[in-house]
Amino acid sequence: MRVALLTNIPSPYRLPFFRELSLRCELKVLFDSRAEPNRQWNVPDDLGFTHAYMPGFAIPHMRQRPDGGPNDLRYWQVRFGLLPSLLGYRPEVVVSAEFGLRSMQAAAYCAAARIPLILWSEGTPHSEGWQSALRRAIRRGLVKRARGFWSNGVESTQLLESYGASVQSTCEGMIGVSTFSLAEQVQAQLAHRPQIRTELNLRGTVLLFSGQLIPRKGVKEFLAALLPLAPRVDEFSVIFLGEGLQRPMVEAWRAQHPEFHIATLGFRQPDFVPRIYAAADIFVLPTLDDNWSLVALEAAVAGLPQVFSRYNGATRDLLDRQAPGIVVDPLDTNAFAAALGQCLDTKPGRVAAQITASLIEYYSPAECANRAIHSLETALNRARPDQEALVHTVNSSQRDT
Repeated sequence: MRVALLTNIPSPYRLPFFRELSLRCELKVLFDSRAEPNRQWNVPDDLGFTHAYMPGFAIPHMRQRPDGGPNDLRYWQVRFGLLPSLLGYRPEVVVSAEFGLRSMQAAAYCAAARIPLILWSEGTPHSEGWQSALRRAIRRGLVKRARGFWSNGVESTQLLESYGASVQSTCEGMIGVSTFSLAEQVQAQLAHRPQIRTELNLRGTVLLFSGQLIPRKGVKEFLAALLPLAPRVDEFSVIFLGEGLQRPMVEAWRAQHPEFHIATLGFRQPDFVPRIYAAADIFVLPTLDDNWSLVALEAAVAGLPQVFSRYNGATRDLLDRQAPGIVVDPLDTNAFAAALGQCLDTKPGRVAAQITASLIEYYSPAECANRAIHSLETALNRARPDQEALVHTVNSSQRDT
C-alpha cells in the first residue's frame, strides 16, 4: 500500500509514529517545511522514513477569535511543490492534516486520481467551532470528499461530525507518542530525583508547567491562582518549562514575589524533559485553547497526576482512561487556586503502574500505526467498488466505440 501523508513540520513527538507506519506500508511523508519560527526543536537529517520538504513559503498571521478566546500566532503554508510531488509519487491513498490549502490540494489530487483521501483533524468544538461560515463550508466540502478520518479523541471526532463526518469512518487515538521510551527514561531518572530537586532548588510538592509561555496556555491565569497560596509557600515549588513571549512576565512576577519558589528553565530539548518529570509531583497545564495537548499525555505516562483544564481536548480522553486529576476552569481563579490547594493537602503519589501501562500501550507508536493501517485498508476497500465501476464504464465505452 503506497501512502502519502501530508503535514506541516517534523515534530519530534510525531516521528516515532511515522517510523512505525513506514514499517507497515510504503510511506512517504510530505512536510510543508523543516520548522516554523515558533519551534526550537532539533530535527535530524535522517528521520527514519522516506520524506520530502515542499518548496513554498509561510505567511504569519494572528488568529483572532471572535468569541473572546485567546488570539494566537499561526502560519499559512503556501506550498507549490505539493501537487507535483503527489503526481511523481502516485500514492494509492493520501492522508492530509488539517483543513487548509494543503488538504484542498490533496482533495483535488485524489478526485483527479480517483483514490481515497483521509483527513487528519485535531481540532475540537472549543478550539475550532467558532470558525466563519465560509471556513465551515470549506470544511464540510472537504469532509464530503474524504473516505476516512483520523482524530485525536472524542472531542476531535465531535468536530468532524459537525462537518458531516461519519463516526464509523473515524479512527480515534491517532497520537503515536514514544510512550514506552519516555516512561523508561523517567523511571531511570527517579533514582536521581533527590539530586535533581536539589540542583533546581525545589522543595515540597512540585507543580510543573510545561509548554509555550504564551497567553493561550493560561500562564497569567496560573500565576493568579498561585497568589491565594501565599501563606503556604513553604509547602510547594513551581517549575515553568518552556519559552515564549510571556517569559518576561513570568520573570517579573517571580521578582515581585520572591517568597514563592519558582524555577524558570526555558526551552529544553526532549531528551532533557524526563529529568523534570521525575522531579515533579503534579502537572498543571491551565490551557485556554488546546486541540489535544500531548504534554498532558506525556505527564500521565510519566506518572504525574494532573490539574486538567476543561479547555484541553485531551482532558476527557485521559480521564476516561483513568488518568487521575482534577478538572478546572483556569478563568475561575478561586476554583483554580482551591484545586491547587487540594493537591497540597492530599499530596497524591505517582500514578498507579497499571494505569500508566494502559496509557503507554494505547497511545504507543505501534498501536497508533496499527489503527492507521486498519483505517487505510478500510478506505481502500471502500474505494474499490467505485474504481471497478469506473473500469467497467471505460471498457464498455471502448467496446461500443
